[in-house]
This record gives sequence, structure tokens and C-alpha cells, in this order.
Amino acid sequence: MLGFVIANIVGLQHYSGTISGREMVGLVRQPLNPYDSNAIKVLNTRTLQVGHIERSVASVLSPLIDARMIHVEGIVPNSRGGGSRYKIPCQVHIFTRLEMFDVVKDEIYRGGLQLICDNDVSFGLSEAVVVKEKMEVKVIRSVDEIFKLVDKNVKKKAKMVAMDPPNGGYKV
Repeated sequence: MLGFVIANIVGLQHYSGTISGREMVGLVRQPLNPYDSNAIKVLNTRTLQVGHIERSVASVLSPLIDARMIHVEGIVPNSRGGGSRYKIPCQVHIFTRLEMFDVVKDEIYRGGLQLICDNDVSFGLSEAVVVKEKMEVKVIRSVDEIFKLVDKNVKKKAKMVAMDPPNGGYKV
């Protein structure tokens, strides 16, 4: 796993598929889409189409998918605020072969996307940390098991408390 990018799922109003809270989603290339040759459609766990990945992200990822340089998977984080009825944020997890890491990273950055890798603070607070741990263990688990582990990880982090700096300042 190289890392992930945050992308919006758009066009929700045009499809019957829905997402209820935290859910893994299927990301499927749709090169014959009449409106966008870079389209990546989003399917919920019931394989109903929910929408598409926004064009700005799809235009960067689609050529890499078509060249078989990357594989992508999506997770919609828990949207407690209800989100918008027109778009939902999604973590697009990007997988590639080890020897392709630098090439793929360069293409993603050149495309203007922010890649969140395992050395980034945001990575540790996301669902991606659990996905990476499960990939390393090579144990296939159900979606429910993965999200139980995510909840457990989030609860651990919630117990951490930020500390105030000392009043006296620092000595150098």
C-alpha cells in the first residue's frame, strides 16, 4: 500500500445506490463512459452504483490504473455530520508494486493530488492504518471485522490527551 488520497464521490443524485455511514466501496474503471473517458464508478457493498470519483482525481488515477501500475480500493469514513446529498468524501487507497513506488508517487504529485503515506500523521488517524496492517498480515477478513478494528484504533486515540507546553519556556 502506497498510501491514500481523499476524493469526493459525486453524482449521488443520479444513482440509486446509497452509503450508510462507514463502508467499503468498489472503485471500477469505466473507460467507455460517454461523459468522461477517465471515469471511475463507485459501487456500494450491494454492488449498486453510488456515483463517480470526482474528475480531478480520476484524471490522475485512471491512466495509472489503465497501465496496470496501481490498484485502488475505497473506504467511506464514518460521516456523522450526514455530509452533502451531492458528494461524499472517500479515502482512495492506492496499491502498487514496491519497485513502482517512486514512479507512482511522482505521477500522483504531478497530477496535483495530496498523497497521504504511512509517515504522515493523518495516516495514523485514518482507516488506512488498519487496511495496511491487515495487508501485511495477509489475513482476509470481513468488512465488519475490519471496521471493528478501526473503531478499536479510534477509541485508543480518543483516550490520548493533548498537553500544554510548560510555562517557563524552553532552554536551548
